[in-house]
Amino acid sequence: MKEECANNKIAFIINSPGDGGSEGVCVNIANGLADRGWHVDLVCMNLKRKNQLNKISKKVNLVNLDISRFALSFIPIINYLKKKRVKHIVCFNYIFALQLVVQKFLLNNQFKIIARNNTSLSSHIRNNFSNNILKKLIFMMIKILYPKVDYSIAQCEEMKIELVRNFGFDSNKVKVIFNPINDKIENSYEYKKNKKEKFILVVGRLSKEKNLDVAIKVFSKVKKKFLQLKLKISGQGQEESFLRQVAKKYKIYDSVEFLGFQKNLVPLYQKAKLTLMTSSYEGFPNTLIESVTLGTPIISFNCPTGPREIIQDGINGFLVNADDEIMLEQKIIEALNIDWNHQQIHNTSFRYSYEKIMNEFEDFFYQFINQNK
Repeated sequence: MKEECANNKIAFIINSPGDGGSEGVCVNIANGLADRGWHVDLVCMNLKRKNQLNKISKKVNLVNLDISRFALSFIPIINYLKKKRVKHIVCFNYIFALQLVVQKFLLNNQFKIIARNNTSLSSHIRNNFSNNILKKLIFMMIKILYPKVDYSIAQCEEMKIELVRNFGFDSNKVKVIFNPINDKIENSYEYKKNKKEKFILVVGRLSKEKNLDVAIKVFSKVKKKFLQLKLKISGQGQEESFLRQVAKKYKIYDSVEFLGFQKNLVPLYQKAKLTLMTSSYEGFPNTLIESVTLGTPIISFNCPTGPREIIQDGINGFLVNADDEIMLEQKIIEALNIDWNHQQIHNTSFRYSYEKIMNEFEDFFYQFINQNK
């Protein structure tokens, strides 16, 4: 712990302590800094989604603005910034960053903004805004305002390249820091070989960009060679009804289990034959690093951003060409037939260890805060 960090204050802002990977990482980092003696505010729009709430350390000062949606947040956030005389704030969403840039101008540069970019922005805009005019407006707004944050943290090298190349960020003001592994997951790894059960695991929101219909379709083909195999899907979201219909369409409904949100994923990772990800884009997928931490191989489409920096082909899993369903089927079958070295898989997770990444975050925040005093 830095000697001076007891005097350092920092605020984090998220929408709600829900079940998303970004929220989980924010809580993880806030807890880590608070445990090291930092004064940490965790500002939430509301507490409607409480899946991460019990994970927030009592050392963290939880601030609930009690706002129903982001559109109503401008005045409450600016009031919080003024009242608390916030000097450094970390946001975990580009929408918050755009608003904070405007609020910083209105408050005469009272505070510094650190934006932790949590997704492939180009892919996000392309996939979430169907109107071409709206796409161009959103892209232009991001390109004008987003680079005005004081510093950005990218989750991987590919994400940094995208921010610099596509959105005009100064490469000297973008730092790459991987997501830290949740310490509870990290501490759950055991050297002894876990008894694997006959299922493939998928973890994530049931949303369109996760392409879980592709996962179900490809699984239906793999199952013809592994009759007792099941697909377990942990997560919740608006696509669940559609995905259940897909499972019925391919006549494998009884072999696909929708588990909903799971507070404890450790047993699932430990018992799964492999963890599968079919996303069209990501930020830096916690699912993949959590799986390899617990010694379970991973298979993922080579989507932006993250998987290609996590997967070591043939060592901890396989990287599949984006949207290549034939290759995906082949690699799943190949993986199911391999006697994997689970210790070797676990060893690939050391670069994301909780202590290592928390040291990187603390060093960065410490240097940033003290050079801007």
